[in-house]
Amino acid sequence: MKNIFTRLLLIPAIVAFIFSACDSEGVVRDYGVTPVQKLYTPDNGKAIELQPQGTLFFEWEPALAEDGGNPLYEVVFDTENGDFSEPVGYMVSDNNGMDPRVTLTHKQVNRIAAQTGMEAEEQGTLKWTVYSSKGYMPAKALEERTLTVTRLAGFADIPEQVYLT
Repeated sequence: MKNIFTRLLLIPAIVAFIFSACDSEGVVRDYGVTPVQKLYTPDNGKAIELQPQGTLFFEWEPALAEDGGNPLYEVVFDTENGDFSEPVGYMVSDNNGMDPRVTLTHKQVNRIAAQTGMEAEEQGTLKWTVYSSKGYMPAKALEERTLTVTRLAGFADIPEQVYLT
């Protein structure tokens, strides 16, 4: 009985939430966010030799949302001369996009570097920045940084099975 009563109260709350997110025309409200003002780490131009077991930590200043909630974040990667219009890779920040930081394994960075066209054991430069949003209309950070990486030897994605014939 208690379960049924709880569910009956939950239905009007969900309906009210859905209608409060839209204006009278049924259009979803755009709750804007400010762009990230400052990227903290890694430093601009940092050189990293990727290792099979290593990690790389990214951190930035939190953005502000119009509704006072937490924005979502994505770290976006592009080629050295790219403008982020067609990024080669992206990673959602820690805590399902809620935290202003992300820890990537060197294997993840290696995979992103491979998508830029870098060959195995080759050194190249990635450009990265952060996008903040409320799930709609992302705002690009005011700052961009570069990261010089030396790729791992071998495949970017290790195959699960290998067959010899």
